[in-house]
Order: sequence, then C-alpha cells, then structure tokens
Amino acid sequence: MASCQMGTTSTLLHLDAQVMGGQRVTTVATKEELTEFIQSTILKRQEFEECWRLLVEELDKIRKWHPKSDLLIRIKPPVDSGAKYPLDSKCGAGHHPQEIMPLLKAAEASGLSVVGVSFHVGSDATNFAAFRGAIAAAKAVFDTAARMSNNKMRVLDIGGGFSFTNSNPKLFQEAASIIKEALQAYFSNELLPGSSLRVISVPGRFFTGSAFTLIHSNYREACSW
Repeated sequence: MASCQMGTTSTLLHLDAQVMGGQRVTTVATKEELTEFIQSTILKRQEFEECWRLLVEELDKIRKWHPKSDLLIRIKPPVDSGAKYPLDSKCGAGHHPQEIMPLLKAAEASGLSVVGVSFHVGSDATNFAAFRGAIAAAKAVFDTAARMSNNKMRVLDIGGGFSFTNSNPKLFQEAASIIKEALQAYFSNELLPGSSLRVISVPGRFFTGSAFTLIHSNYREACSW
C-alpha cells in the first residue's frame, strides 16, 4: 500500500510505501520531481504500447508470408562493451522472464516458433566481458522458454563486431577465448556430443576491417589575408 501526503510548509511530497517484510520506506520529492516522474512513466508506457503494436504487426506479416519461419528473440546485452558503435539502444529485449514471457506467448499465439536467441554487443567492442554477460543472459532466456512450454531452443546467435587491427591482431583471440569459456560455463549440457545447439556469428568487421587501405590527398589553397 502506498500513500502520498502534501507537506504543510513547502512543495515537498512525502511518499510512504509499505514494502515486503513490513519495512516502511519514505522518499521526499518536490512536486516538480514527482510530476516529471509521472510524465516519464506515462511516456514509457506509450512507447511500450507502440512497440508492442509494431511487434504484433510484424508477427502477422511473418504468419502471412513465412508461416514456417524459425524466429530468434534478440536481447540487449546487459554489460557495456565499450563499443565504438554501440547497438544496445537500437533494439533488443531484456532477458528477465517478465520481459521474455509475453514475447514467447505472442509468437505462440501467432502459431510461430521461436527457436533461439540473438544479441550483438556492438561494433568494435573493447570490453570482451560483454560477451560473457550476453551469453549468460541468453541462457536465462533458454531456461524461461523451457519452463514455459518445454520448448528447447537450439540456436544462439552471438553477433559480431569483433575488433581487429594490424597493430593488435590478438584482439579477436581474446574475444574468442572469453566466448568459449562462457559457452562452456552456461551451455555445457547443450554443447555435449549429440546436442542440437547451433552457435552462429556474424564477424563482418573482423573479415573486412583490414581488407582495405584508404589513401587520400589533402589540397590547400594558399592565400594571404
């Protein structure tokens, strides 16, 4: 239960909330801060409803034109990769059950099959621990799907964005080592002989990053002022 009481001599609002365990928490905020919070909450709700509407539309299109397609859920990596070109704000769902379950139910209601998870830590990543965090998050989604409908996912797309420079060619090896360790830690059963897990990647930057050298000339017209 929560209550809101106006301060008597100022614009402060005292917000009391009864939380689990019987502990009472009191937060003090100005009217302006509370108004801003409410407005931002409403905006987030509107954005969510718009995203959900678009999701349903896309599922309808897939059901109409490619009803036998296998789908992947794209998640946002939970760890900042320090990427030169970050993609975490571009697209992707959270990996917690309360965020994944509605997506799985929507796909099921459309008669479509979700067979795995994809993510992308960003292009030219520098913090390779982001791969471990994302693989752990993907495992959580696999587990949620299994609990919901005994649906055993079988595809893990770990994206790309692997750094490669002529001055430090071992960057890819460092990333690969962390990815291998994370897969063994979180998907050890799925990687056993005879398992159906398929791990895929899209290492476009790694293949093309050193494929070309750009040469250009700068011209300057001398003039006196």
